[in-house]
Amino acid sequence: MKKTFCFIWLGLAPWGGTCKEVQFGLAQGHLLSHGGYLEAGKRKYVGTKTFQKSSDIDIETLRVLIYKTREIDNT
Repeated sequence: MKKTFCFIWLGLAPWGGTCKEVQFGLAQGHLLSHGGYLEAGKRKYVGTKTFQKSSDIDIETLRVLIYKTREIDNT
């Protein structure tokens, strides 16, 4: 790993703000083919996905995106 490639932002944590969601982000999200799964938001390189509840999480999609991001990071 060369740099940070993903993060999990907990909205209810003291440093997380006042939202109740959990946000997952990929630092190289702009380079991934994800079929609209990730959102660009205000950051032009980071792709994020916000989850309202645990049943919203598609583990297999996240696994594939993390794997692709690690491949990009290793190049």
